[in-house]
Amino acid sequence: MRRSAWYGPLLIVTVLANLGDPVAGQVVVGDVSDAGNGGAIEGVRLELIDVDGRVVASTDSDPLGRFVLMPERAGRYSVFAERLGYTSVRSGVFGVMEGSPVVVELQLDVEAIPLSPVVVLAGGQIRSAAMAGFEQRRNDPTLGGHFLDAADIRARPMATPTQLLRQLPSVHLYQVMTQDNPTGMDRSLIYLSGSGAISLISGMCLAQVYINGVPARQTQDGDFTIDDYLDGVPIAGIELYPRASAAPFQYRGTGECGVVLFWIEEPAPSSDGWGLKRIAAGVGMIVGMLIVGFSR
Repeated sequence: MRRSAWYGPLLIVTVLANLGDPVAGQVVVGDVSDAGNGGAIEGVRLELIDVDGRVVASTDSDPLGRFVLMPERAGRYSVFAERLGYTSVRSGVFGVMEGSPVVVELQLDVEAIPLSPVVVLAGGQIRSAAMAGFEQRRNDPTLGGHFLDAADIRARPMATPTQLLRQLPSVHLYQVMTQDNPTGMDRSLIYLSGSGAISLISGMCLAQVYINGVPARQTQDGDFTIDDYLDGVPIAGIELYPRASAAPFQYRGTGECGVVLFWIEEPAPSSDGWGLKRIAAGVGMIVGMLIVGFSR
């Protein structure tokens, strides 16, 4: 079943909200469905790519499979779609003109994903699928990353999450001082050398950060820092890519600054249940995802 009826009213609302003028701007709208049963697919990562291969806009499909992408200028683009459990697809190249919305409908096929076996490690920790990906990227010579594993992190037992990055290249920590934290020792923003759209410091840009693959928003005013998200949470690994172009494709974000990936340890199952620390960490991640969602 096609869902084209939603495009008209959503286009008007979206363009008015973002541009203040319903005819001044470019909009790509569409939906993503399962090629087998025609059902909507939520959580598909969609990227608008220009003819030079640059990602110019990105978003995730909503519970009805719908999405809206808004490039800054007219041009020729394609849409790349990917989601765990489905084969990735890329549309053909199409033109986007000012004031002329383009509708793109994509269908994804279900893909069987081989799962790596879980290996039990000493100390009650497990090597998760996420950390298996960490190891693969660390051994990939085509990526320009810097890596801290669990052993490196244990060697810095007094460090806050952001301070773990202090010795890595291109990293600059901007301490956030507030009334209840006048020294700024426990909360820092992560900046990387290079130009970017968001910057308080000349020659630096505010890093794009992901926690367990989920975007985590830093704010220049210091209301939300990575130290807030990860306070008291055990970290299994960290990846730093000083330039977005050197990061894995799915983590390049807007491409305006380099990327930092934090991976959280997965404790082995126990009869003790979740525990207060794990519950607090889970709540923190949910809040972080909501903040990112509202900021889009």
